[in-house]
Amino acid sequence: MIEEYGTLSEEDLVEEILQELEDNTEMDASELEFKFEGGKLHIQGALQNEEELENLVGVLENHLEPEDYEFEIDLVEGELRTLDSDTYAANAVEESSDDSKKFLEESLEEIEDDEVDFSEDEGFDDDKW
Repeated sequence: MIEEYGTLSEEDLVEEILQELEDNTEMDASELEFKFEGGKLHIQGALQNEEELENLVGVLENHLEPEDYEFEIDLVEGELRTLDSDTYAANAVEESSDDSKKFLEESLEEIEDDEVDFSEDEGFDDDKW
């Protein structure tokens, strides 16, 4: 719920988010509409590409928990499509899981490729362990 975010009013919170978007990204936030409804921040509008959407989500997560905002954004570049916050979150979890599996597999391959040889003549005394 928005009340959990301290002394900022809803308008101040939106201003802070817009300011951070302006300062830290190259996106045009004028195509976005922010409104509070049912204790959540709802964002609707259009962005140029998925990179801008990732920037928006990053800024939102600096200020709000994911369950406290929803968005429905049209992506203009490439194939025109609309993404909502639920779909975006599901895709992010899936990509994160795939990236983690790939990293683990690559790490295990590196370990298998590098023979690990523990030699007794390296000065380790097993009695101390």
